[in-house]
Amino acid sequence: MTLLLQGVTIAQLATEILQEVANAEKDLVLPTISPDPQSRYLPFPLNEIQQAYWMGRTNIFELGNVSTHVYLEFASNLAIDRLERAWNRVILQHEMLRCIILPNGEQKILAEVPPFQIEIIDLRGLDSERVDTQLEAIRSRLAYQVRQLDSYPLFDLCAIRLQDQNYRLCFSIENIIADAASLGSLFRDWHRFDRNPHSEIQPLELSFRDYVLSLNSLEKSSRYQRAWTYWQKRLADLPNAPELPLAKSIATVKQPHFVRRTHKLTPDFWQPLKQKFLDTGLTLSGGLLAAFAEIIALWSKNPRFTITLTTFNRFPIHPQVNQLVGDFTSLNLLAIDYSKTDNFNTRAKQVQLQLWEDLNYSEVSGIGLLRELAKQRNIGTGASFPVVFTSLLGNPQIKDSDRDSPLTWLGEIVWGISQTPQVFLDHQVYEEAGSLIFNWDAVEELFPTGLLDDMFAAYCHLLESLATEKIWQLDRSSQLIPKNQLQKFNAVNSTDLPITEELLDSLFLEQVAKQPQQLAIITSDRSLTYQELCDRAYELSKQLQDLGASSDRLIAVMMEKGWEQVVATLAILLTGAAYLPIDPELPRDRQKYLLEKEKST
Repeated sequence: MTLLLQGVTIAQLATEILQEVANAEKDLVLPTISPDPQSRYLPFPLNEIQQAYWMGRTNIFELGNVSTHVYLEFASNLAIDRLERAWNRVILQHEMLRCIILPNGEQKILAEVPPFQIEIIDLRGLDSERVDTQLEAIRSRLAYQVRQLDSYPLFDLCAIRLQDQNYRLCFSIENIIADAASLGSLFRDWHRFDRNPHSEIQPLELSFRDYVLSLNSLEKSSRYQRAWTYWQKRLADLPNAPELPLAKSIATVKQPHFVRRTHKLTPDFWQPLKQKFLDTGLTLSGGLLAAFAEIIALWSKNPRFTITLTTFNRFPIHPQVNQLVGDFTSLNLLAIDYSKTDNFNTRAKQVQLQLWEDLNYSEVSGIGLLRELAKQRNIGTGASFPVVFTSLLGNPQIKDSDRDSPLTWLGEIVWGISQTPQVFLDHQVYEEAGSLIFNWDAVEELFPTGLLDDMFAAYCHLLESLATEKIWQLDRSSQLIPKNQLQKFNAVNSTDLPITEELLDSLFLEQVAKQPQQLAIITSDRSLTYQELCDRAYELSKQLQDLGASSDRLIAVMMEKGWEQVVATLAILLTGAAYLPIDPELPRDRQKYLLEKEKST
């Protein structure tokens, strides 16, 4: 598909296909898998994403103290006793529902568990105010809990009776045992057992344990080494996360609380938009991802940034792999470059091309890349790439008959939330009854009041415009920014102000004199008071002066954002010299050009 978008000839395409076939025969094979039923209930290691979720529950990391889980509320009138019997058969069918996480960081499938009972809470007879209060209390308990992972079960089902046959069915599950695609399998089988209580349980020969252990040999394969070589080159130029406006430092959020914004793009918009995506050579997920990136770029300080893309990567190493329930989540670190003045059509195709290229090397997990990047850039425990895009469109775990959604049989979803450690904005998309449903789950307190509302409204407007107007050819989508946000942008960028004769370093020194012990810098691994910052800046300025820094010199600062960058900038100013900021993410030739052009040190 990448070649087709590049406009190659049929002859060139044929040559490329033959070359790809030849390469595929050069030992680029996946490991084989041998089911081991005798060891089915023995402990086994967590995979990489499960390890990340397990560690993310602690307060070690930024935006930690969070359980990775999904909570949904359905307005339902189904028979609860029948649902309960059907769910117990689902537990027998899918053994990962019987999984627990041991304190040593391994997981274990329980051979037997007691029958599960749906908790029933009866609110009949209460006035509407008390009902709302009770609903909110139950929701808070189930939606944001951080449960003990070493105790069965790692899910909850609760039925709140509002009237005789009118319930709120509350469902909560830990993603460490079932990813979003696996939830489709669970709800589909739940529906099957509810419709037909005598439907057979179909035990699988393959287990999630077999799958996890078989992938240990993947890193030794030529296929993995090829992917690792590709990603090592990509990491060298991978941009940072989007620099969105924040109301506070990420490090100050000790208990992230996610809030959902949701929207339905009705068939009269979604169906023509789907066709426009396909006509343009985009996948549905690729087109929506490009639109999401468009909105992020409008508010991001840096036009080059990385979005974390959630994929559900099941390697075809056994015929039953797609029938398993488990956490198969993989992360793709997708670089977005909106620094050039192109139209949306061009930018979307660039996003799609990069996505296809990256997915050709999916053997290396995003978690492994994050660990490597943390070492290279000394990131520590910070939230490296907290903006996430998750798509369930076209997922193979959702059969054609269930393409709309395997959830609709339970009733209308009236409330829901997902949460993930080290994430502050997670965008999810799926289809339902010919419409597109999308959610933004975000750590609300991190953002200025009203910002997320404006961004979300702009995204909704962009999708509707892409379906109906010629916005594809516009250079920029700044007209999507609400008027109140544009006023803020204009105010910030206004130059109609008196020019002060004060110097930057003199203003800083005034603050040092006024409040030396007040915190000046807060990062994930260090805090500096004004006095400490001043001391470090003076120490470095003396070293710079010894090297020849003076008022007629220009000194370049090419550093990742952090407290060291602030110290370096102040130190240069204290010598009387001027500083030239150079983005370390720029291509090396561009960096060299700037250094030579400005004759900086």
